[in-house]
Amino acid sequence: MKKFLKRVMACVLGTVLLAGSIAVNRPAMAVAGDDLSRVYDESFYLYYNPDVAAAAQAYGRVSDFARCHFLAYGMKEGRQATPGFNVYSYASRYPDLAAAFGGDLEKYYIHYMAFGADEGRDATGEDTAEALPVPANPVDAQKAGHQMIGCLTDLLRAEEEAQAAAQEAARQEEARKAEEAEKAARAEAMAPTANAASSKTDYVVVVDRGANYVGVFAGPYGGRQAVRVMQCDTGANGATPAGRYTIGVRGTHFSKNNYTCYYYTAFKGSKYLFHSVLYKRGTDEVLDGRLGESISHGCVRLSIEDAKWIYDNVPRGTRVVIY
Repeated sequence: MKKFLKRVMACVLGTVLLAGSIAVNRPAMAVAGDDLSRVYDESFYLYYNPDVAAAAQAYGRVSDFARCHFLAYGMKEGRQATPGFNVYSYASRYPDLAAAFGGDLEKYYIHYMAFGADEGRDATGEDTAEALPVPANPVDAQKAGHQMIGCLTDLLRAEEEAQAAAQEAARQEEARKAEEAEKAARAEAMAPTANAASSKTDYVVVVDRGANYVGVFAGPYGGRQAVRVMQCDTGANGATPAGRYTIGVRGTHFSKNNYTCYYYTAFKGSKYLFHSVLYKRGTDEVLDGRLGESISHGCVRLSIEDAKWIYDNVPRGTRVVIY
């Protein structure tokens, strides 16, 4: 919400800030979000501005309405929104600001948020407008009204986006948990096969063609544990051969027809391989990224991350068991 308020302030306040009598061109959003509380307190604003409170109640979203009213109208009109900042007191105490800003009340709020508070300037005490000329640009009701509508619209949109993001995050978390549970179940099912196999290395790779999963196990004979479980594609119509094989040659990629596969590791001669899903030839653009299906010509397809993991970690001579 803080980041969002900065965006709102950028639209509502304009871009000119002044430090003393020196103009500083920077977006007002740079000071609005975290520092808005220096000039705005919702409860105070509603209590001392009953017209705003009544309109906010009628609108039905009191906090949003009050904040947007302050941004669109309140500062331009010189309304006080916190005990610690009175725009007329601020202008009366500091002639340098009055000389720079004149009757443009909004700029005093912006200056205090950006500089005044940090400089220790006092914005309380005197409460007079005598030191200020009549504003050169009084509040344009139509323009402020558009800003008000825009602010409320943006707040509603931000809320909807936040809700959608939260729902998507929850969906992804549920999917992750389901995937982890499935991998744990597959590891448990493949463990007896892995522990009954002999291997020239500390690893055994098990491929379950029915479930389309690959499990890599490590450790001593009879005590191997799953170190990585991966969803895969296997051959259509049983094209991936069942049996016991051995990890052999490997390479970073190969290309055929209109596709390229990355990080291949052979397990039966040079014909049957673990490798990535299909990418458009010579690119990093996926051509066919399906996993969990029986669709290959006999090789075992994996995500590029999983294919690279086998390429990097499973040594030559490792037993591969496919059932």
